Amino acid sequence: MRKKYFYIIVSLLLVFSIFAGCSPSDPATSDPTEKTTEPAGSDQVAAGDNDTFKIGAILPLSGANAHEGEVCQNAMEFAVNKINEAGGIKSLNGMKLQIVYGDHTANAQTAITETERLIVNEKVQSLLGPYNSAVGYTTAPVAERYKTPYLLNNSVADDILKQGYEWVFRANQTSSSNAVDQLSFLKELSDFGHDINKIALVYENTEWGASAAEAIRDYATQDEYGFEIVLFESYPANTPDMTSLIIKLRNSGADVVIPESYLNDALLFMKTMEEMQVDIPVFAGGGGFTDPGFVSQAGSTAENMFILMAWSTDILEKKPEWANQFNEEFKEKYGYDFAELSSNSYQNVWILADALERAGSTEPDKIRQALLETDITEGYSLINPYEGIKFGEVRGMTNQNIYAQMLVSQVQDGELRVVWPADLSPEAVDLRWND
Repeated sequence: MRKKYFYIIVSLLLVFSIFAGCSPSDPATSDPTEKTTEPAGSDQVAAGDNDTFKIGAILPLSGANAHEGEVCQNAMEFAVNKINEAGGIKSLNGMKLQIVYGDHTANAQTAITETERLIVNEKVQSLLGPYNSAVGYTTAPVAERYKTPYLLNNSVADDILKQGYEWVFRANQTSSSNAVDQLSFLKELSDFGHDINKIALVYENTEWGASAAEAIRDYATQDEYGFEIVLFESYPANTPDMTSLIIKLRNSGADVVIPESYLNDALLFMKTMEEMQVDIPVFAGGGGFTDPGFVSQAGSTAENMFILMAWSTDILEKKPEWANQFNEEFKEKYGYDFAELSSNSYQNVWILADALERAGSTEPDKIRQALLETDITEGYSLINPYEGIKFGEVRGMTNQNIYAQMLVSQVQDGELRVVWPADLSPEAVDLRWND
């Protein structure tokens, strides 16, 4: 299918009308492309310093998701360094940011203890994290109880923000928005003439996996999309063997499979499909498939698959020059480009800094109010392909970014290329599909 036809379809089916107010000024006003050479922000300032704003980051820094936690940590530190080097929070006399970490090990109960430690013992004044949706469920009420502003990071389960929390916010996408974007893309392919009617859903048995798969199932059969779910199958997270799962998939008669998996399972899923010669198009729903190392580790098993993701280097063609420069500096420092985990983590630090700048105070109530009034339409917070950042009610969720959206990328010749929406896809990229 040629891209120009694909663009026409997207133009007809997708009409966006977004109105945004004036963006508050960014906390940093010096040259954003200045090379980062100083130690990470958490090493630059002493804990407890009156000139320091302490941020607690609750992440999986050990255990099965340690790699993902490290990716988030690197991006947070990168953003903190940028802000501190540019003079810190101007309205607070150049106050510097410092991140103090808590390791939840991907364990929801451990996360509660670590979050309380950060708030009570480390005296952090806001929270970021936690990557895993299951941990988001258990840490959000802790932040609410202690009245500590909390920006969720990559935890996409809708239900986290359906509890009426006043102190918990989310700028990135959700399970339901992921489902809508995935199904919209498949519907466009189907309308164009590709035979896509039956969907198989396979997912890890975690809060995130279940919420993501359930959202797709619930939307897919609605009249707007009209798909049939022929397989809805969970598997134990971090399983050593997917043979029985792939047998069920092979026998399902599906036209496309949507897996919801973290990195290790994502790699095993693709490997097992290839070994068992199951040739069903794969449209991954984020998670470990968006990890910066997935495509290189998966190798040929990932070729031509689709991945729903929040970020790709392809969108840099449509971003200001600072975004390109930031990505180059990040890649030089850490050895890989920005990706979904890093862009969301980086984004949240800037959103918090923006709120601090406007609040002109470290008082929790004033920071929370500033977050509620956030209306960003330009600046360093917008590394993701969003029109803006503004928190409101979305599908029953409170304090959710109303502008969060996703991309669809395809692995082509070992590289991820954006193919949807068409206005963010490079002109040289054509979508590949084999019926």
